[in-house]
Amino acid sequence: MGYAKVENGQIVKVGQCPQNTDRTSNFILLDDEEKKTQGWYKVIEDNSTIEEWEILVQSNYELINNDVYETKVMTSISLNDYKAKKYEILKNNTKIYVMSITPEYKQLSALAGNYPVEECNKIKAFGKAHVDAVRLSKSLLDLATTYEEVKAFNVNIKFDYETLEPVEV
Repeated sequence: MGYAKVENGQIVKVGQCPQNTDRTSNFILLDDEEKKTQGWYKVIEDNSTIEEWEILVQSNYELINNDVYETKVMTSISLNDYKAKKYEILKNNTKIYVMSITPEYKQLSALAGNYPVEECNKIKAFGKAHVDAVRLSKSLLDLATTYEEVKAFNVNIKFDYETLEPVEV
Protein backbone atom coordinates (compact mmCIF):
# COMPACT_ATOMS: atom_id res chain seq x y z
CA MET A 1 0.00 0.00 0.00
CA GLY A 2 1.45 3.36 -0.98
CA TYR A 3 1.41 6.70 0.72
CA ALA A 4 1.34 10.26 -0.53
CA LYS A 5 3.10 13.22 1.10
CA VAL A 6 0.77 16.22 1.10
CA GLU A 7 1.98 19.76 1.76
CA ASN A 8 -0.25 22.84 1.61
CA GLY A 9 -3.07 20.80 0.07
CA GLN A 10 -0.84 19.50 -2.77
CA ILE A 11 0.53 16.01 -3.34
CA VAL A 12 4.31 16.40 -3.49
CA LYS A 13 5.42 12.76 -3.36
CA VAL A 14 3.96 9.27 -3.74
CA GLY A 15 5.74 6.17 -2.50
CA GLN A 16 6.39 4.12 0.59
CA CYS A 17 5.70 5.40 4.05
CA PRO A 18 8.96 6.44 5.71
CA GLN A 19 10.30 4.42 8.64
CA ASN A 20 11.13 7.64 10.50
CA THR A 21 10.62 11.37 9.96
CA ASP A 22 12.50 14.39 11.28
CA ARG A 23 9.93 14.65 14.06
CA THR A 24 9.04 10.96 14.74
CA SER A 25 11.05 7.79 15.08
CA ASN A 26 9.18 4.58 14.18
CA PHE A 27 6.80 6.75 12.16
CA ILE A 28 5.75 3.72 10.14
CA LEU A 29 4.17 2.23 13.27
CA LEU A 30 1.72 5.11 13.71
CA ASP A 31 -1.88 4.58 12.64
CA ASP A 32 -3.05 6.24 9.43
CA GLU A 33 -4.82 9.13 11.16
CA GLU A 34 -1.66 10.03 13.07
CA LYS A 35 0.35 9.85 9.85
CA LYS A 36 -2.11 12.27 8.21
CA THR A 37 -1.38 14.86 10.89
CA GLN A 38 2.21 14.85 9.60
CA GLY A 39 1.16 14.99 5.94
CA TRP A 40 1.34 11.31 5.00
CA TYR A 41 -1.89 9.96 3.51
CA LYS A 42 -2.58 6.32 2.67
CA VAL A 43 -3.37 6.08 -1.05
CA ILE A 44 -6.76 4.59 -1.87
CA GLU A 45 -5.81 2.38 -4.80
CA ASP A 46 -7.67 2.10 -8.08
CA ASN A 47 -8.71 -1.55 -8.14
CA SER A 48 -10.32 -1.44 -11.56
CA THR A 49 -9.74 -4.48 -13.75
CA ILE A 50 -6.87 -4.31 -16.20
CA GLU A 51 -7.60 -6.31 -19.34
CA GLU A 52 -4.98 -8.55 -20.97
CA TRP A 53 -4.61 -6.10 -23.84
CA GLU A 54 -4.12 -3.05 -21.64
CA ILE A 55 -0.91 -1.49 -20.44
CA LEU A 56 -0.61 0.82 -17.45
CA VAL A 57 0.67 4.18 -18.68
CA GLN A 58 0.69 5.98 -15.35
CA SER A 59 -1.16 6.46 -12.11
CA ASN A 60 -2.61 9.85 -11.24
CA TYR A 61 -3.23 10.91 -7.66
CA GLU A 62 -5.77 13.39 -6.36
CA LEU A 63 -6.56 14.75 -2.91
CA ILE A 64 -10.34 14.61 -2.42
CA ASN A 65 -12.10 15.22 0.92
CA ASN A 66 -8.94 14.61 2.95
CA ASP A 67 -8.11 11.32 1.17
CA VAL A 68 -5.69 10.57 -1.68
CA TYR A 69 -7.13 8.55 -4.58
CA GLU A 70 -5.24 6.78 -7.35
CA THR A 71 -6.59 6.68 -10.90
CA LYS A 72 -4.90 4.36 -13.39
CA VAL A 73 -4.40 5.60 -16.95
CA MET A 74 -4.38 2.70 -19.41
CA THR A 75 -3.69 2.27 -23.10
CA SER A 76 -4.48 -0.69 -25.34
CA ILE A 77 -2.03 -2.57 -27.50
CA SER A 78 -3.14 -3.01 -31.10
CA LEU A 79 -5.44 -5.93 -31.90
CA ASN A 80 -2.72 -7.46 -34.09
CA ASP A 81 -0.15 -7.18 -31.28
CA TYR A 82 -2.65 -8.78 -28.89
CA LYS A 83 -3.21 -11.64 -31.34
CA ALA A 84 0.56 -12.11 -31.65
CA LYS A 85 0.86 -12.19 -27.85
CA LYS A 86 -1.87 -14.85 -27.57
CA TYR A 87 -0.27 -16.88 -30.37
CA GLU A 88 3.10 -16.84 -28.59
CA ILE A 89 1.38 -18.02 -25.39
CA LEU A 90 -0.34 -20.81 -27.37
CA LYS A 91 2.95 -21.93 -28.93
CA ASN A 92 4.81 -21.85 -25.61
CA ASN A 93 2.07 -23.69 -23.71
CA THR A 94 1.89 -26.35 -26.43
CA LYS A 95 5.66 -26.78 -26.51
CA ILE A 96 5.82 -27.16 -22.72
CA TYR A 97 3.06 -29.79 -22.81
CA VAL A 98 4.57 -31.76 -25.71
CA MET A 99 8.01 -31.68 -24.09
CA SER A 100 6.55 -32.91 -20.80
CA ILE A 101 5.18 -36.00 -22.58
CA THR A 102 7.89 -36.54 -25.20
CA PRO A 103 11.16 -34.80 -24.26
CA GLU A 104 13.37 -33.52 -27.07
CA TYR A 105 15.85 -36.42 -26.83
CA LYS A 106 12.96 -38.84 -27.30
CA GLN A 107 11.66 -36.90 -30.32
CA LEU A 108 15.12 -36.81 -31.89
CA SER A 109 15.61 -40.53 -31.23
CA ALA A 110 12.26 -41.24 -32.88
CA LEU A 111 13.23 -39.21 -35.94
CA ALA A 112 16.49 -41.16 -36.11
CA GLY A 113 14.56 -44.43 -35.83
CA ASN A 114 16.16 -45.45 -32.53
CA TYR A 115 12.90 -46.85 -31.12
CA PRO A 116 10.69 -49.62 -32.41
CA VAL A 117 8.74 -48.43 -35.49
CA GLU A 118 5.43 -48.34 -33.62
CA GLU A 119 6.86 -46.12 -30.88
CA CYS A 120 8.58 -43.85 -33.42
CA ASN A 121 5.30 -43.44 -35.28
CA LYS A 122 3.44 -42.69 -32.05
CA ILE A 123 5.95 -39.97 -31.04
CA LYS A 124 5.85 -38.42 -34.52
CA ALA A 125 2.04 -38.50 -34.65
CA PHE A 126 1.78 -36.92 -31.21
CA GLY A 127 4.07 -34.04 -32.25
CA LYS A 128 2.36 -33.62 -35.63
CA ALA A 129 -1.10 -33.46 -34.03
CA HIS A 130 0.05 -30.54 -31.92
CA VAL A 131 1.83 -28.75 -34.76
CA ASP A 132 -1.27 -29.07 -36.96
CA ALA A 133 -3.54 -27.89 -34.15
CA VAL A 134 -1.37 -24.83 -33.49
CA ARG A 135 -1.41 -23.95 -37.20
CA LEU A 136 -5.20 -24.30 -37.36
CA SER A 137 -5.55 -22.26 -34.17
CA LYS A 138 -3.37 -19.52 -35.66
CA SER A 139 -5.71 -19.36 -38.67
CA LEU A 140 -8.72 -19.10 -36.38
CA LEU A 141 -7.02 -16.50 -34.21
CA ASP A 142 -6.31 -14.41 -37.31
CA LEU A 143 -10.08 -14.31 -37.96
CA ALA A 144 -10.82 -12.65 -34.59
CA THR A 145 -12.01 -9.07 -34.98
CA THR A 146 -12.37 -7.93 -31.36
CA TYR A 147 -10.28 -7.93 -28.20
CA GLU A 148 -12.94 -10.03 -26.47
CA GLU A 149 -12.73 -12.72 -29.17
CA VAL A 150 -8.96 -12.88 -28.75
CA LYS A 151 -9.29 -12.95 -24.96
CA ALA A 152 -11.65 -15.94 -25.18
CA PHE A 153 -9.22 -17.81 -27.42
CA ASN A 154 -8.01 -21.12 -25.95
CA VAL A 155 -4.23 -21.12 -25.54
CA ASN A 156 -4.02 -24.69 -24.23
CA ILE A 157 -4.02 -27.46 -26.82
CA LYS A 158 -3.48 -30.97 -25.54
CA PHE A 159 -3.91 -34.40 -27.08
CA ASP A 160 -3.76 -37.73 -25.31
CA TYR A 161 -0.49 -39.50 -26.14
CA GLU A 162 -2.10 -42.91 -26.63
CA THR A 163 -5.31 -42.00 -28.45
CA LEU A 164 -4.47 -38.56 -29.93
CA GLU A 165 -7.91 -37.45 -28.76
CA PRO A 166 -8.19 -33.86 -27.47
CA VAL A 167 -7.77 -33.53 -23.72
CA GLU A 168 -10.13 -31.18 -21.87
CA VAL A 169 -8.20 -28.31 -20.34
